[in-house]
Amino acid sequence: MTRVVPALGAAILAAAFVSVQPGVRAQQGPRIPAGLLARAQSEGGVPVIVGVRAGFTPEGNLASTAEAADQRAGIALARARVLDQLNGFVVSNVRPFETIPFFAAKMDEAALRQLEASPDVTSIAEDKLRAPALNLSVPMIHADAAHTANYHGFLWTVLVGAVISEACYSNAGGAGTGTAICPGLTPTSSTAAGAGAPCTVVTNCSHGTHVAGISSGLDYPGGPGFDGVANLDRTIPIQVFTYFPTGCSGAPCVLSYDSDQMLGLQRVFALSSTPGVFHIASVNMSLGGPPFYTDADQAACDSDNAGVKAAIDQLRSVGIATVIASGNEALTGAMDAPGCISTAVAVGSVNTGAGDTGSFPTGQVSSFSNSTGMVDLLAPGYLINSSVPGGLFGTKAGTSMAPPHVAGAWAVMKQRKPLASVTEILNALTSTGTPISDGRPSGYTKPLINVMNAIDAVAVDFMNIETPAPATTRVQPFSIAGWALNMSAPLNTNSGVDRIDVWATPSGGGASTFLGSVTSFGARPDVGTFFGAAQFTNSGWNFTVRGLRQGTYNLTAYARNIFNATFSQAAVASNINVLDDPLMSLDAPATASIIMEPFGLGGWAIDRAAAAGTGVDTIHVYAYPNPGSGTPPIFAGVAGYGGSRPDVGAAFGAQFTNSGFNLTLIPGNLPPGPYLLVAYPHSTVMGAFTTPATASVTVSEPNLSIDTPGNLTHPTQPFPLAGWSIDRGALTGTGIDRIDVWVYQDPASPSPATAYLGNPVMGIARPDVGAAFGSHFTNSGYSMQVNGLVNGHTYRLVVYGHSVITGTFAIVRTVDVIVP
Repeated sequence: MTRVVPALGAAILAAAFVSVQPGVRAQQGPRIPAGLLARAQSEGGVPVIVGVRAGFTPEGNLASTAEAADQRAGIALARARVLDQLNGFVVSNVRPFETIPFFAAKMDEAALRQLEASPDVTSIAEDKLRAPALNLSVPMIHADAAHTANYHGFLWTVLVGAVISEACYSNAGGAGTGTAICPGLTPTSSTAAGAGAPCTVVTNCSHGTHVAGISSGLDYPGGPGFDGVANLDRTIPIQVFTYFPTGCSGAPCVLSYDSDQMLGLQRVFALSSTPGVFHIASVNMSLGGPPFYTDADQAACDSDNAGVKAAIDQLRSVGIATVIASGNEALTGAMDAPGCISTAVAVGSVNTGAGDTGSFPTGQVSSFSNSTGMVDLLAPGYLINSSVPGGLFGTKAGTSMAPPHVAGAWAVMKQRKPLASVTEILNALTSTGTPISDGRPSGYTKPLINVMNAIDAVAVDFMNIETPAPATTRVQPFSIAGWALNMSAPLNTNSGVDRIDVWATPSGGGASTFLGSVTSFGARPDVGTFFGAAQFTNSGWNFTVRGLRQGTYNLTAYARNIFNATFSQAAVASNINVLDDPLMSLDAPATASIIMEPFGLGGWAIDRAAAAGTGVDTIHVYAYPNPGSGTPPIFAGVAGYGGSRPDVGAAFGAQFTNSGFNLTLIPGNLPPGPYLLVAYPHSTVMGAFTTPATASVTVSEPNLSIDTPGNLTHPTQPFPLAGWSIDRGALTGTGIDRIDVWVYQDPASPSPATAYLGNPVMGIARPDVGAAFGSHFTNSGYSMQVNGLVNGHTYRLVVYGHSVITGTFAIVRTVDVIVP
């Protein structure tokens, strides 16, 4: 956090950032204020502030640095054009303002009349003089509670030390009538170290140190036991006062020229443009002076003080508030300049209770404080104990003491939300403050700031779940995704969120389940654009939900902000119907296949919802005979599980590699016939058997018997060859539609002669076979006469049975005979 505190209270700046504000139109004032010509004639010249006709939009409202550079060039050309018109006239001490269309100078009557006639001049104003307008005050505005909540303004500085920059502008650049008091070789201007040190030309130069302590003082061992509002003791003092030996009723005093204030404000703007170094939130100007303006005269105040207003608008465009005292003239219905400027933040004084008596009752508007509708806020201003030069402390009263409370509060608020605009913070302080009614005739009621309430009123946590939409159905694994940011993030760092935790809670009630965390974030340029800073671009998050049992859940994402390492925001996707995602493949046997035992059954099974591992721990296999018949299933066995399947791991993730299963069905496991084989995977996620894989198969068991002749017998031709043949896989019929018979002569010889003998007669009744295997196998007998074989040889008769189930000669039997 960076703050500016002039040594005599002209400006206190605290933590800052750019925030786009609406454009401000150029102000048009009277050509020459009343009495100024006469003074110029009698005094030989007067200091003035001149507005030049040039396009002007506060730079924070411009789209780019290139546009700002073009505008500055246009201002320089307009200023040069006006100064060219003054050639030959008495003009001295010219001081340009680089970023606003004004310059300050001293000039005589003739030069003023020349400007009055110029179409290139928009305003002429006298360079006026302004006068310098805690242990109880900090608790009064609840800043101590903000400190407890870790809000000190500390995220706004990157340099170490109490004073991080200094400047001095004095005696209107030599055009004034006082004595310049800047240290160094050039007493009218300096930005060197020590430029903002307390002056030594008058007895009491403690005003600036006092207000600096209020805004940003930090207690120390052996100190007073209390802090300032933004208690980090980091300031930028800017001295804008001039010494007048007899300027205040014949007594020595210090006063400030408007042009010196404008240069101070310009310096603030220049420092705020230093990336990553000076983060400035507010300027304190505890000064003011006549003339006085009523509520009806605010437009005149803006016009008469067009140069100061332009400098204030410039700062406001980059998110820097200019906080100014309302004045000490006890006016009701009017106030000083420059606090009356519409874009400034005007602050009046309330009594603190520190020794308040009589006309200063605690918690009321101080009797010396100007009160008007133009006052924005109230803060403690009577009997404020704060620091003074020399390491000491002193008590002061006046509206000068009120603005630094607000300036310090602004730094705290900027820590809360670095991108907050002046309007946003002002609205927060206004809406949350304690209403204080002025007991004097004006009857104005204004808010006494409450820093902790204002902090709570400023939203900084923003989060959204974009998918899944509420009340939708999702199959695991699925993504829950959105974006999250915290606008308390230090400037130019990141989205302010470093972790997302995702939880699932059953919609009907029950224990919540922690699903996991997200710690890496993706690009969301749309979010960065919407919230006004590229640092919020990488705010997208995505988490894969898995491991939930089927059911309806409220999915909640919690975002942890980096400011205080707490989960300060949450978003909910409600009533999400979560389904499991078991996947299974039965690779063998193929569906519609004909198989014979023994055969292998195998494939793979996973549950993609598993947070780790394959999500499956066992496979049970059932066989449903004659599918559709209602016959109870046969439990075929438990498959071995955990076999390596690199192809599955490659497709779904390495955790699913060991997902293979296998089961061998040996003869006798399944009677022959058609089956629906069903493999049920058991999900570790669901704790139940889930959707199975199936294959429709037919188990074939062909059989063939040769009853006659007997093996190694000596039949005499012709002799019968007879027996029976079936395929038990058939539901009807015998399952055998053809029998072929072949003969091999002398089968033991190297090249036995082979002959096709023909097809036996089939369909012969075999009640014994029907009784053994089923009635539809009764007509399974076959028979034929064998004749024509050469006597004296050994023959092997080979009988082949053709299965209607397999469509092949699936069974073969042989018998050897010796033909005499």
